[in-house]
Amino acid sequence: MLLIKKLLTLWGAISGLLVFTLWVYFSYQSNSHNTAKVNTASSKDITYILNWARLGNDRVKSVVHSYESSRSLTGDHLDIYEIQTTGISEDELQNTEFWSRGDQLDTVLTKGVSLVNSFISSNTDYSWFPNKEQLMSKLMYIYSWSISFHSKQATSAQIIFVNPVTNKVYYASVKT
Repeated sequence: MLLIKKLLTLWGAISGLLVFTLWVYFSYQSNSHNTAKVNTASSKDITYILNWARLGNDRVKSVVHSYESSRSLTGDHLDIYEIQTTGISEDELQNTEFWSRGDQLDTVLTKGVSLVNSFISSNTDYSWFPNKEQLMSKLMYIYSWSISFHSKQATSAQIIFVNPVTNKVYYASVKT
């Protein structure tokens, strides 16, 4: 009888923990602050992007497009921006310590760009963001803020893309 009482107590504790976990999960997912934001980013919201790339945030003319997805409990997300700038010369992007031309990427950057593309190419709502061929062309310069791997697979990336011909900066932050 004592064994049955202990087993039922343990079962009740496990069930209570499961119910609490599910409640937290669904509360988080249904929270009104955890929704996708489309074209709501302002110039002030994206200044860090140009600062990370050492381009200076004073060049921001406008945020043409923006998409910030909701977050999962583990932080999975997709955030992408298209930023019109007042001017970026190709000469500024020649420092190979920071910048890589899209058609001259090493394996790590190629995997990061491929991860970004896997998120972008799956949805026509993001047609304004360059596709993989455009990102990996000689017209695009790439600055990797962060690319994380699990084994040999890229699982998150924060990458800045600059097209000096159009004076546009694209930014992608993804996590799977």
